[in-house]
Parts: sequence; structure tokens; C-alpha cells
Amino acid sequence: MTDMTFEQAMKRLSEISNALESDSLPLSDAIELYKEGTELVRVCRKELDDAKLQVSVLEEGGTERKYE
Repeated sequence: MTDMTFEQAMKRLSEISNALESDSLPLSDAIELYKEGTELVRVCRKELDDAKLQVSVLEEGGTERKYE
């Protein structure tokens, strides 16, 4: 799942949210989607944290680096 771009992960999160709100999923499917969603949230948060760190470094006059 970590090979997704931020935009792809956000799109998938939206799809999962819509599916969970539909009330037509069996409980086991809803749980699986919820698990997938929590992993996607983790991936998106990491991407956002990395971007925030890069912006902070650039604002302080540092060089652009990729933080892993």
C-alpha cells in the first residue's frame, strides 16, 4: 500500500468512506475496509509530515532533502 501516491491514497480513502456510509456492507467487509482505511491514513499522515518538514527546512534556508 505504500507504493500509492498521496493523491491515490486520498481517493481510496474517499471511496472507503462512501462505502462505509452506505449501510449496505456486511460487517466483515466493513471491518476490512476500516482496516484498509486506517493504514491509508497512516500513509497520508507520513507523507504530510515529510512535506511539512521539507517546507520547514526550505523556509529556514536549508537545502532540499528527502526525509525518510
